[in-house]
Amino acid sequence: MACTPNGGYPDIDGLFREQGSEPDRKKREAILHKIQQLMHDKAIFAPLFEPAFLNATGRGWRESGLGLSPITAIRRPTRT
Repeated sequence: MACTPNGGYPDIDGLFREQGSEPDRKKREAILHKIQQLMHDKAIFAPLFEPAFLNATGRGWRESGLGLSPITAIRRPTRT
């Protein structure tokens, strides 16, 4: 089954709702194992990337190093 535009899978969502209303512990456990297996098989993940831009100011710096390199935003500034 295909992924929805918001990143979910209707079959997994249905199983999740089903296990929430299942009173029998063993059946709930079996449903949760099935959800885990489906998530593993479908390789559900969210790639996250958060760059950290560290800046410092103070006496003794001629120029900021921010933006001096086209490859990366981080570069050692020059000292006076």
